[in-house]
Amino acid sequence: MFDWMKKKKSDDLDPAQLRRLQRQRRDAESHLLHNTAEARRSAYALVIEGLESIPEPVAACPHAAALFQTLGDVYFQSGEFATALDAYVDAIRCKDALGTASIHLRLGKAQYELGELDRAADELCRAYLCHAQAHAGHTIFDGEDPKYFDFLKTRMHEPAEGW
Repeated sequence: MFDWMKKKKSDDLDPAQLRRLQRQRRDAESHLLHNTAEARRSAYALVIEGLESIPEPVAACPHAAALFQTLGDVYFQSGEFATALDAYVDAIRCKDALGTASIHLRLGKAQYELGELDRAADELCRAYLCHAQAHAGHTIFDGEDPKYFDFLKTRMHEPAEGW
């Protein structure tokens, strides 16, 4: 995967660093809304700067998951689905990230685009079920290409309460 997991010695994040990481992620996500090559380059630079500032082991920092997820989004928007998948895998391996619906959704979308349909179905189902715990299952797919939810419905039994 990515080499940022082995950069520095482990320390706790101070409040200023935490605020900086949160700002970098928000700014990177704002750039991605423009969906241009220049915006993706700017988002990438912000995410990398944030990841490089996290002490080793990076995966032990729960805030790293959001940065890896955003990094995956940069690659996904660029059509680099295999690299996006790597970033999403790094995200899900971070502390407290397993069960995060948005990461499972992105893992499923990347696997779908790579033609790994069984794995895609598994991750999309996880995203749905994680989100359903908040009584909002299908809404995780709001704003997404409908093909992902349509695909999931071919692989998962309809819940008793309906979609």
